[in-house]
Amino acid sequence: MLVLGLILILLAALVAVALVLGGANDPSTYSIGNVNVDMSVLTVFLLGAATLLVLLVGLALLRRGTATANQRRKDSKNLKKLTAKEREREAERQRLDDRAAAGDSTSATRTETTTTRTTDTEPAPRSTTSERPPGS
Repeated sequence: MLVLGLILILLAALVAVALVLGGANDPSTYSIGNVNVDMSVLTVFLLGAATLLVLLVGLALLRRGTATANQRRKDSKNLKKLTAKEREREAERQRLDDRAAAGDSTSATRTETTTTRTTDTEPAPRSTTSERPPGS
């Protein structure tokens, strides 16, 4: 592809040089509707080149705009997914916090039961909470 591109560039340069050096100043009359315009071949060629340049810039801007819109669409989609996951995690944290709060009231009841049992001569049951004493 690179070689083909270079060949096409060289071919275009040769055509431009041929137009400039040979017969480029010969006047030609062009009719656009009811208007007749006298221009040299070089002028027509340069107008065509300028038109092509404007077309290519327009296509490049269109391509860039489309790529930007696609990227924004992808980012928006990813953001929605991440937001949904974050909401899901927050709901799970809330459920765990609610369970922990319910477990705290249960463990307070267990503590009262444990202190009552320790006053008796029976050993206290092991705690079911995941807290470990410091240093273990």
